[in-house]
Amino acid sequence: MDTLASVVTDVAKHHLPPPAEVHQHITSFGANVLWVTFIAFFVTFVVFAAKTFALKSSERANAYTSLFLITIAAIAYYSMATGLGVSEERRAHTHTYRQLFYARYVDWVFTTPLLLLELVLLSGLDLGTTLWIIGADIAMIVTGLFGALETGAFKWGWFFAGCLFMVFVLVGLLKNGRESAFRRNSDIGNLYSGLSISLLVLWCAYPIVWAASEGKAVISSDKEVLCYAVLDILAKIVFSTIIFIKHPIVVSANAEANSRLDEPLLGAAGSDAL
Repeated sequence: MDTLASVVTDVAKHHLPPPAEVHQHITSFGANVLWVTFIAFFVTFVVFAAKTFALKSSERANAYTSLFLITIAAIAYYSMATGLGVSEERRAHTHTYRQLFYARYVDWVFTTPLLLLELVLLSGLDLGTTLWIIGADIAMIVTGLFGALETGAFKWGWFFAGCLFMVFVLVGLLKNGRESAFRRNSDIGNLYSGLSISLLVLWCAYPIVWAASEGKAVISSDKEVLCYAVLDILAKIVFSTIIFIKHPIVVSANAEANSRLDEPLLGAAGSDAL
């Protein structure tokens, strides 16, 4: 009797339909969020372009950085809104497929170094420190992408590696960058402190969203898109706008630094003349 029951069970298993596939995609709400965010970046691009080219060519370094950052972000959001830069990944040991917006990582691998470059130009950091901060940032983004592509438990190894690289970036900004900014003058130091701390708070929110979306998939794709869009607007549009508003302080600090560099040369020229 037991043998007959097991045979019936095996036959039933082989004739059961496969589990239904679940596709976690954005709805019209998520699509609208992408379009609205693209429009926000595009409008910001137009405004920044007009203001950048209204400046003297010698005063455009920070402005160019902000403009390129906004341009790349606008391109990325346009690609996601139109369905490019998007793939579908199957979650390990499940029949669930979730959209992966890899264009977001292409965006970040360019725009986050530009964000850091804005702060570096403001603080006057040396080249060596600048390179390791930006290098750690790029490693952070790449490990985040690999973690999103990984469908098994190794995903979390990539996640924690990315978090470690982020710690390196934030230590460089909050310690080395802050010290360098205050060496320029107190106005630059205070502006840098406010911007770097704000960026720290925003960047710490990204891993939380990643863990809830690409990581554990406990939030919908719509909520994922919305959370990242809000963070990107704050970290890029608002952040860069503040730097544009404070541009006169930056120009004044740059002029002051250049004058200090010229003083020894002028002194040497004067002594030669004597």
